[in-house]
Amino acid sequence: MEDRRDIEDWPYGNIESIRKKVFPGYHDVVDLMQRARIEMKAFERPDDPNTKFIIDIRTTNSVKQYTVINNFFKALKVRDLNSSHLIVNDELVIDAKAFLQMTQQDRNTLIEEAEKFKTIKDFDEIELSGNALNVCKKYRLVFEKQRRDGILRILTAFQVQSRKELTFGKVQFEKLEQHDIDRVINVFRESCKNYNGKCCQMIRKMADRFQVDNVLDFVAVAEYTVRRINEEIASLRHGKHNPRNKPERMKDVDYYLEIVADKFLINESGFQDNIYYEFQTKLNVCARQYLEHGLRFKTLMAAANHYDKHSYLLGKLRYETVTPDGYFKIAREMCSSPEGNPTWTQDGNSISWQILRDDGTIASRYDNPYKGTAVIATLFVKNRRRQKCDSNPVTDTC
Repeated sequence: MEDRRDIEDWPYGNIESIRKKVFPGYHDVVDLMQRARIEMKAFERPDDPNTKFIIDIRTTNSVKQYTVINNFFKALKVRDLNSSHLIVNDELVIDAKAFLQMTQQDRNTLIEEAEKFKTIKDFDEIELSGNALNVCKKYRLVFEKQRRDGILRILTAFQVQSRKELTFGKVQFEKLEQHDIDRVINVFRESCKNYNGKCCQMIRKMADRFQVDNVLDFVAVAEYTVRRINEEIASLRHGKHNPRNKPERMKDVDYYLEIVADKFLINESGFQDNIYYEFQTKLNVCARQYLEHGLRFKTLMAAANHYDKHSYLLGKLRYETVTPDGYFKIAREMCSSPEGNPTWTQDGNSISWQILRDDGTIASRYDNPYKGTAVIATLFVKNRRRQKCDSNPVTDTC
């Protein structure tokens, strides 16, 4: 069982006595955690479970405990004077609230993993340890090394030298915040077959056609396009098309991707147009339900994409495709009164909720406590064979 023996009343105790337990060079970290703890308290509801905080520095007496605590703080530093973010071993930038909500065991795992990343060069294979992978999934975290590597691979796929040269519709890659960069990286890594050049070009082309002006819409257009591309590839693979011209050692799936990508990029037989107008139709179908009062997805494109991706839900007797009205109604009902353990996002701007229904239906909601707003992130059925659930902890945030 995880050790959750953390302090509850740190902000209300004698902060000076706490600061004396650590070296003076770490006082700025202690002070930031103090401010973050007070801020977290302000947003907690009476029925929320106790949020978990840093080890009890006040009860430290032995030399061994003193050394352990200072070694812990040695791995941390404040990003800048006015920042709410901590830097863990120069490889993980995380808001202090998101760091404090973890168990001590999880925090130690991240510190150890970040230290290991220092020896990994760009483009080297990144393999998180099993414990670190679980922690990152649990709290939806991305290491700096992973982010740098993703950016380099995107630039390589588009054969450009800097982020300044890349736009997706009206979205300027250079001006994106870290959490939006993570979403873009995930799209090109997961949806684009690990940064496949032609797949990346198809997504960018469709983003340009829709003139998307935010990352959520870019993700929606990208995911929808790739699903249609995959359907075309599957049709070729299971049809009468014979890959006799396939280069030696080239996988069938890569060969068919090349064929479909070329067809898309030159708009052969209106293939690209068909995908564009199909999604436009989907937007129109979902518009009325999306615009109804109440909790909703952050954008219409995000709503239409998630409906297209996850509309296979449990009906009265069996799993079946539901109407947009049914899909958004279930999403609103599940997300209206969330229960469970909310978690702060890595950037510290939102609180996420995961809501699970007995039939396996899962919904996610994100609250911005600073603006007093809440949005639905996704609704899907876990482990249904009809459709692969590609909901992602990075892209499905708002």
